[in-house]
Amino acid sequence: MHASLPSVQLDVQNEIPVGAGLGSSAAAIVAGILLANEFCGSKLSQADILRLAVEIEGHPDNVAAALHGGFVAAAAPQGAANVLISRADVSAALDFVAVIPEVPLPTDEARAVLPPQYSRADVVANLQRTALLTARFFSGGELSPELFRDALHQPYRAPLIPGIAECLAFLHPGLAGVFLSGAGSAVMAIARHSSAEIGDALVGEFRKKGTSARALLLKADNRGARISSKTLKLGGTAKSRLKTQRR
Repeated sequence: MHASLPSVQLDVQNEIPVGAGLGSSAAAIVAGILLANEFCGSKLSQADILRLAVEIEGHPDNVAAALHGGFVAAAAPQGAANVLISRADVSAALDFVAVIPEVPLPTDEARAVLPPQYSRADVVANLQRTALLTARFFSGGELSPELFRDALHQPYRAPLIPGIAECLAFLHPGLAGVFLSGAGSAVMAIARHSSAEIGDALVGEFRKKGTSARALLLKADNRGARISSKTLKLGGTAKSRLKTQRR
């Protein structure tokens, strides 16, 4: 499907930290497609938008969540016309604490430390926890730090930035789980309560290792990407405001 994009003027306001594993590239991709679709007459379906986003990003993990919001499980079968997804709302009772070290972690570097192959035991352990974690989100069941234990990438990437390993091992009565966000460098904690206290403690773990960090207290967005207000003038200039989901 092809269309001519009219002249537009965009004012971009981004609150998602870049290069920290928080899905900023996926949000930008989804925003670009949604805006182009809006300016060209809204000819694309949600399935079309997701398919194009996956083609650009290379995988559905982040763009599916950015588009649809909530907790999203996604797969892009080879040769399939559409991406397979299933989503569930995230409980409003859960707080998300993004702790971002002031140290860049390029994706290429994060990928380079991963081993070429894994043991069957490590793969099985991750599959078990992935299945349980997904089931808990969809059923509204209790989350626990054990469900976020990983054997495939966190043990290899944690040493790249001092303090990550200590954050991943951190325990607190209000902590539902803690994990490396994407490839890093941000650490994400899910809290049942005491989110500010947990954020301060995780920032402290980084600082003990000489790494400056900051914490963002967040809530899950179950609405996904949407155009919240717009003034559209085809053939002239256009300004549009669009909200996208943090990863």
